[in-house]
Amino acid sequence: MRKKAYEDLVDTVLKDAVMALLESESRLSFPALVQQLRQQLQEAGADERRNALQAAICAVSHYQNNTTRRTNPFSLSGISSQNNLPRH
Repeated sequence: MRKKAYEDLVDTVLKDAVMALLESESRLSFPALVQQLRQQLQEAGADERRNALQAAICAVSHYQNNTTRRTNPFSLSGISSQNNLPRH
């Protein structure tokens, strides 16, 4: 399998896991995403998809372990995290 196709498959399994969490109205978190990926791994049949799911689990776990709790990895520069909007 070409590297680009493999990377696309890893992206696809991540997207599928996030969509499954959203559809079930589950809370989005790294542990929930890893759990969803592991569930999909148990149900996966094709070796290529199994490999992509394992790579996605490793990537999410690695990212989670290397991100400190004090910083927001998705912060937007220049935008305050406080809600300063007027209340109606």
